[in-house]
Amino acid sequence: MIPILRTIPRLLFLDCDGVLNSSTWWTHCSDIHKPGELWPKLDPTCVMRLHDILDRTGAVVVVSSTWRTTIRGTRYQFKREGLKLSGRQLIGVTPSLRRAQQPCIRGDEIALWLARRPQTRVERFVILDDEDDMGDLIFIGIGLAFFVGCALYAYACERL
Repeated sequence: MIPILRTIPRLLFLDCDGVLNSSTWWTHCSDIHKPGELWPKLDPTCVMRLHDILDRTGAVVVVSSTWRTTIRGTRYQFKREGLKLSGRQLIGVTPSLRRAQQPCIRGDEIALWLARRPQTRVERFVILDDEDDMGDLIFIGIGLAFFVGCALYAYACERL
């Protein structure tokens, strides 16, 4: 039996597009900004709600979005977009199983991240994602429709 060396009480797997922004946000930005002008990719309301979840629950974050690169690169990109996650809050990124022109199930990437840490016990986790490609994890995650954006954050707090 593998000894447990670390316990994570609350873990949030985070997607970005459709969770930290929405089609409503993109429409708003395209209406107020000129073509070619850069605008924030993250909806400030969604960012505020994510910070609220983390403050209320003490959860830590693993990024499962296509935005992920390395932890350092992801943290930099988030900071540039107004999402500030400390080194204690952002603890990882899921591995990418995407290969050229082959679909990938995001739930498999999350499951692999968990499987690669046999000495870590995760007590509770929530998946914030607007897609339902969670495989066997579908009953644990919180699905968010793209047009809803950050509407189900209160539910995430309850689950964590």
